[in-house]
Amino acid sequence: MADYLTKAGIAVLRYDDRHLKMNAKKAWQFTSQDFASDVQSTSEFLEDQSEIGNNKIGLIGHSEGGFIASIVGTQNPNIAFIISLAGPGVSGKTIAINQANDFNTSEIDKQYAIKAVEIVVNESDYKKRIKRLKQHLIKTYGWLNYFKNTRKRGLLSIAASNWNKQFCESNPQDYWKQITTAVLAINGDKDIQVKAHENLPVIEQALKQAENPNYKIKTIKNANHLFQINETIDMRDYNAMFKDYFDSK
Repeated sequence: MADYLTKAGIAVLRYDDRHLKMNAKKAWQFTSQDFASDVQSTSEFLEDQSEIGNNKIGLIGHSEGGFIASIVGTQNPNIAFIISLAGPGVSGKTIAINQANDFNTSEIDKQYAIKAVEIVVNESDYKKRIKRLKQHLIKTYGWLNYFKNTRKRGLLSIAASNWNKQFCESNPQDYWKQITTAVLAINGDKDIQVKAHENLPVIEQALKQAENPNYKIKTIKNANHLFQINETIDMRDYNAMFKDYFDSK
């Protein structure tokens, strides 16, 4: 995308997240608000560049990045447009519960994940959160499976993280309904991480509340969360999608 825009004469600034190369414990302490602060800093940097038009700086964000763009859009009046790619409109808690249902096939896994979301939302202290999540994992699967299931055990610190708690408590509508600048919101109809039919109408309604006259809402047919288009592969399996693409080349 950056290459396409650059060739079209549009300057692009890309940067790595602040937690690049950090271990998981450190990386997941940062929240969407922290990342929004980073975006604000990059916007201010661009505003200081003589070759960049101050009234033409926009934001493109994917997934959580779409949410972050809406946060910055409420803070920086110089943002000319926002493009949200697979961005959320409903609350983080709603998204987390939907993902618990859609990404797990067994009922026990679904109920485990949904209860974990409730623990994250209701417990304010990090140490107590991770302790309660560990107890929940053991109670659900037993001590033996707790030690066997390294994947779920490894995800405990992420589930208990400040980032996850803040995201589960977030409500993107609160920001979208303040946005009056130009908006393009695009989601794929096969996206099961941020479902188009649940999130796009909420974003649109919020923009109407803001009396925003300049927005477009678009659903991409057969596109998943990464906007990969393939009707034959499970949309949860991104690696298979990449393999299928490269094999075809």
